[in-house]
Amino acid sequence: MPLVEGHWQRQQTPLRRLTRRERRLLAGFLVVLALASAGVGAYMVLHRAAPLPAGCIQVTAPSTVGAVQLRVCGPAAVARFCREQAGRDDPTARAAHERCRAYAASASRR
Repeated sequence: MPLVEGHWQRQQTPLRRLTRRERRLLAGFLVVLALASAGVGAYMVLHRAAPLPAGCIQVTAPSTVGAVQLRVCGPAAVARFCREQAGRDDPTARAAHERCRAYAASASRR
């Protein structure tokens, strides 16, 4: 399709320049966005999860909104949880099998 003379120039020219107020509003929004991003980044770097107490296992399992941390504490609860997961073959059970083996190995060393 042949271009009309001046077509490229018309397509590349903005409809209007932003007003001073619009530029200030955009700059303010970008500053707030940068500060919020820096705050979230600092929180992510500095936040530490609580340590896992002795005698507990923690399994990351898939959930409807991403993942969930399952924490089971105490020898009886861990034994029951490991027995329940032993006969299953889903992502939660596969992660639990690994944690249960490690728990059993550490318990036998005590």
